[in-house]
Amino acid sequence: MVQYDWTDISKLNYENQDMRQAMLEAMHWWMDTIGIDGFRCDVAGEVPTDFWNWAMADLRQTHPDMFTLAEDEGKAQELTEQAFDMYYGWTLHHLMNEVAQGKRTVEDLWQYFQKVDTTLRADAIRMNFTSNHDENSWNGTEFERMGDAAYMMAAFTYFVPGMPMIYTGQLSGNHHRLQFFEKDVIDREENAPEYGMYQRLNAFRKANPVLYSNEKGAPMMRLESDNDKIFAAIRTFAGKKECCKQECEGRKECDGKKECDRKDKCCKKDCGTKDKCCRRSEVIAIMNMSDEEQTFTVTMPCESLCGEWTDINGSAITVTVPTTTFTVPAWNYLLLNR
Repeated sequence: MVQYDWTDISKLNYENQDMRQAMLEAMHWWMDTIGIDGFRCDVAGEVPTDFWNWAMADLRQTHPDMFTLAEDEGKAQELTEQAFDMYYGWTLHHLMNEVAQGKRTVEDLWQYFQKVDTTLRADAIRMNFTSNHDENSWNGTEFERMGDAAYMMAAFTYFVPGMPMIYTGQLSGNHHRLQFFEKDVIDREENAPEYGMYQRLNAFRKANPVLYSNEKGAPMMRLESDNDKIFAAIRTFAGKKECCKQECEGRKECDGKKECDRKDKCCKKDCGTKDKCCRRSEVIAIMNMSDEEQTFTVTMPCESLCGEWTDINGSAITVTVPTTTFTVPAWNYLLLNR
């Protein structure tokens, strides 16, 4: 018996306890013998959640740092309660496609974020992506679906809360749909611009703790603009203690000392002042989600944001209060940090 028309797999009976045990043993073999560090579970919502909860809890007894990804969004609340760390952000992905095609707006994105912030667990990591195995094969590459917006949308996946995913071939400039069930060859362009772009985005995310996933990162706050084509937001730690603790995490000089039982004390010593430490972990995104160059203003909510910022490409940008004026080309962006 097969699931739907998927003739390459069998439909398993999860009421059979022997089958469940065999599945768990197979998962242990991959981790214990081969040494993988987690699982991406296809169509995870089609498997009983109680199986995932039981199996993942057992695996975490010997592999507490394992990472789990559910290819599902409809049951994300349930699946991420115990078993899974991350889920597929399909809704956001489809919104990104439609914004790039002129069918949806920046306001639609903000309505999505407002809804998901109140319906999903705070520690459930959304996987952000511009392409994946299904999208590439059935709906086209990111260049087919997003056109000139593809690079900006890639940066968008790195800025918004969640974890960005790079699909096969995106680093090397792949511009064709890969065969789903047949062997296919990825386009490999020498010195592809995508490679450098993803290097910069990866380095930028690593250097800015506010962009880390979920509880390790910072919340995203909307910045108001006088132009409805502009997505503007800031990610900054709400509390200085959180910021400073994040900055000092892992430093040997902050561990084992009575005066540093709270790491923000150690950070204060290293950074001079807590304010200085915290300002190093702020990122502003300014994104032109339209096919025309836009000149616009963005409202900066407090004086602490004014001053010199650095763009992801190394350019110095001056932010002023109460508003700052920007000019951004079509489907382009600024990622500013300090």
